[in-house]
Amino acid sequence: MEKRVILALLLSFAIITAYQYFLRKIYPPPPPSKVERIEHKAPVVPPAPRTFPPLPAAEVTQAEKKDIAVEGALYRAVFSTQGAAARSWQLKAYTEEVPDPADPNKKTRVDYELIPHGLPPGQGFFSLGSTDPSLDEKFRKAVYEVSSDPPRQGVVKPPAKLIFRHRGPDFYAEKTFEFSSNGYETRFHWNFHGTNKEVQLDLGPGLGREIPEPAAKAPFPRVAWMADGKVERTEPHKIEGTRHLSGSLEWLGLETKYFLGAVLPQGASRASLAQRTWEEKGPEKRQHRSAVVSLPLSPGTYRIYMGPKDYDILSRVQPSLTQVIDYGFFAFVVRPLLFSLKFIYKYVGNYGLAIIVLTFVLNLLLYPIRHKQMSSMQKMQKLQPKIKAIQEKYKKFKRTDPQRQKMNAEIMELYKAHGVNPLGGCLPLVLQMPILFAFYQLLDSSIELRGAPFLMWIRDLSQKDPLYVAPVLMGATMLWQQRMTPSPAADPVQNKMMMMMPIFFTFLFLNMSAGLNLYFFFSTLFGIGQQLLMQRYAIAHPDEQPKGKSKKKTA
Repeated sequence: MEKRVILALLLSFAIITAYQYFLRKIYPPPPPSKVERIEHKAPVVPPAPRTFPPLPAAEVTQAEKKDIAVEGALYRAVFSTQGAAARSWQLKAYTEEVPDPADPNKKTRVDYELIPHGLPPGQGFFSLGSTDPSLDEKFRKAVYEVSSDPPRQGVVKPPAKLIFRHRGPDFYAEKTFEFSSNGYETRFHWNFHGTNKEVQLDLGPGLGREIPEPAAKAPFPRVAWMADGKVERTEPHKIEGTRHLSGSLEWLGLETKYFLGAVLPQGASRASLAQRTWEEKGPEKRQHRSAVVSLPLSPGTYRIYMGPKDYDILSRVQPSLTQVIDYGFFAFVVRPLLFSLKFIYKYVGNYGLAIIVLTFVLNLLLYPIRHKQMSSMQKMQKLQPKIKAIQEKYKKFKRTDPQRQKMNAEIMELYKAHGVNPLGGCLPLVLQMPILFAFYQLLDSSIELRGAPFLMWIRDLSQKDPLYVAPVLMGATMLWQQRMTPSPAADPVQNKMMMMMPIFFTFLFLNMSAGLNLYFFFSTLFGIGQQLLMQRYAIAHPDEQPKGKSKKKTA
């Protein structure tokens, strides 16, 4: 029974791990619903359109189309005067591989880009939008005058304000972006005159340099938001028409696995999601489609975050923003593990070494549980001949025969006499599972491992081992530990299945991150060391006498 439970737990972990991996990498998500979804069952009645002050008589803005760069210590943003929208937003602390312009067959590393390339003119992050198609088109074509505060020539250096103004025959718009010199947060202010139509701030479409083609149905980038204290997510291909959000919106935006572009509105209660399709310029003319988040504008200041999904950074911007990092069900275990990993990193200076040290510490903390598990399995193994004899005695009876109950009673009496808990080997393993799952989520979701090197050939712990050394070593140590582990089950079929598990896990982990393989390899290695010590000092003792019985004294 114990062997079956252990096998079931291992298979459950393997199935969950494989499900998460293949869901993100290979299998497409389920098809989108054909019915537009509203976030609350009660009908959402939009407020009456806001009436803006009439447009004062003045000359139409005459400005030229050009790009304005804002470059700080952490990022470099480029805005276009057409639409007063961001066309590029690069993060200097993070890099990505792109084709080398000099040789397309080679790769070169550049600063990570948050805004998709190839967007049509007038479209970009933080452009104005409207549900009125004609007004929306005017917003796209509008060319703004631009100035900075303090005045700068050339590249604008934070802390600074970038001010865009446009006066046309139909509306006057003023957009101010206030850039920080030491963070990823930007503040947005606006002023508008001339129409009673609702004006929106658009975030998107998409996030990241490369947007998958529509047929790919990739899990990223996706939309994420927090309404009424609850985080929700959806993929772009699941959005049909316009999807309305309502409730107390704390933040909403677009995310990839490691990065986030979000707006933190103050007191907003409505927003909408939609798909936007565009054709990339160039000989290939590839089609792209992704989500755009639209937030109805009202007077006030809007906070914008364009940066990494780093727990510490997000918590400084707004504590609730940390929930955008998807740590799964065991998030309450993941967070202390992340704190411990970063604490160790401060001293060892390498996340690969930090994983090894943390794995060693966890194995020390789990030693009493593992010792109890090993002791119980040893006792169960020694009782197998007696259990087999009892089973043979009742083998002639059918399973429904009442005599079979006597067999179970005799086996339980045997356990009791020798002080053996039949679940003693399983319960410790169950107690370890939350830590196992939490460590998997930690290594799979934490941006700290992105681009973090370890050894000569492992240059990125968030990516798979290019030489597959780590998963092969992990499988070899699992096989070694499996052969060392006492087998309480006499069933040869179960034993063969258990021996196949290392091979199964090796193939399962071939394309998983090097950091995760590193954890499993050293966790198994430290477990083998503990097992050798337990066999030598704790478990290698004479057979225990049944409880209540003792050797007769000789005269």
